[in-house]
Amino acid sequence: IGHYTGSHVDKLNVYPQAVGFPLYPLSSSQHCVKGDQSDEINISVTRDKLIGEITPIKVEQSNTYNDSAPLYAAGRAIDQKFYTCARTEEDSEGIRWIKVALDKVHCVTKVIWYREYHQIHTWTCNKDNCSNCETEGIQSQCSSFTLEVSTEGAVSDLPSISDCRYGDTVKLWKRSGSITVGELVTIEAREREKNEIVPVSAEQSSTLDDNTVLYGAELAIDLDLETYSQTKDESSSEGKTWLKLNLGSVHCVEKVTVYKSDKSKARSWTCTRNQCTCEGTGCSDYTLTVSTEGAAPDLSPFFDCTFYGNTLKYERNDGKQTGVYEMALIRKSGIRDQVAGEITPVSAEQSATKDNNEELNGAGNAIDMNNKTKSSAVAGSDGNAWIKISLGSIHCVQQVLRYGDSDAPWQTWTCSDDGCSCVGQYCSYFTLTVSNEGAAPDLPTDSDYKYGDSVKYEKTSRERWCGISGNGDNRKKRYIKL
Repeated sequence: IGHYTGSHVDKLNVYPQAVGFPLYPLSSSQHCVKGDQSDEINISVTRDKLIGEITPIKVEQSNTYNDSAPLYAAGRAIDQKFYTCARTEEDSEGIRWIKVALDKVHCVTKVIWYREYHQIHTWTCNKDNCSNCETEGIQSQCSSFTLEVSTEGAVSDLPSISDCRYGDTVKLWKRSGSITVGELVTIEAREREKNEIVPVSAEQSSTLDDNTVLYGAELAIDLDLETYSQTKDESSSEGKTWLKLNLGSVHCVEKVTVYKSDKSKARSWTCTRNQCTCEGTGCSDYTLTVSTEGAAPDLSPFFDCTFYGNTLKYERNDGKQTGVYEMALIRKSGIRDQVAGEITPVSAEQSATKDNNEELNGAGNAIDMNNKTKSSAVAGSDGNAWIKISLGSIHCVQQVLRYGDSDAPWQTWTCSDDGCSCVGQYCSYFTLTVSNEGAAPDLPTDSDYKYGDSVKYEKTSRERWCGISGNGDNRKKRYIKL
């Protein structure tokens, strides 16, 4: 410590190094330090940035305390210095607040408010709010303050993540007294990558110290780079340590990345047509497998995928501790997620294939789970264009979904004992029937479903429709693209 002795030391605060506090004393009368006090307090020392900390682009407050901008300006709340601070007074509506603007919409997991006297308040966020407040220090002020994360700019569709609050603005406010802020720090979750699979649960071979709060398996998939999962060391028993993720449904996994706490990649597996290769440190120490557990369809005949399944297992071969800050799984581009209750067809046929090109336009492309491939049927000898899907056995069909090149259905057909009706685009151009082509046993009557082993989708209108180009006779043909 040793920077100050004698009368300079009125009060000594020892700050935890984990949050980057400099080891300097601050007297009870020196809540906020002015520039001309730099001979007493080294205000040039900046704190370390925290893992996941967002750098604000702007800060403002209701009113500056005593109009003293040199001492209490809003900018001092984000200057990474603990010995400077912002301090507010009420605005015209009697509210005291400080507001921080972020560069874009972030997935905010927590906001940390460092006050004077080394008092720390931490708000933890979920998808609805940031109302969970905890205090370290002398006296809790949680009940007196409100911390809000909101979006003030334009925002597109955002993924649903339960453990963070999306926003580009952080506001701390209260109705009485003033607000003094040494530092207001916003922490974000790791951003999900494009086509990232969201696991539904995680488990591991063992948990270090049997402490699931600090080292539980779920911490490897919580998007928080400050937390991590960790197993015990099993090397003495010649066992393997592992982390296993439940993906919820069958996916085609194209890439798996294990992150370090600083968002860099420790190692990453990329799967091509014939193999999966690992890049990074310690690749030879680990084995990665994707498999199908429980009753699940065999999807391998329908698309080209090296890794597919509903379970991922990450093993350390030497049995030493396995720790993971974050693990991200990316599904193959174009491969859609399997829908709950989805029936796996056994075959597909169509009236006639456009240009006789089965690879590009064949019926099988309509059931290969890949939104980037398509079937294209033209009118056959009967003058109609149709595609027919064989289900292999009789099923109780509730819905049939037609997809384009996105993850959202283009048409949704809901079936009952009387037939199937459509919601979506250009429904009037098509009919869909569920029927039995094989010998059918006696089946119960159910008004909410349609029993059958075959689904036929047929173009009924001879008009052109969106997405179909052509001229001359082509405009009169019945044409289906799936």
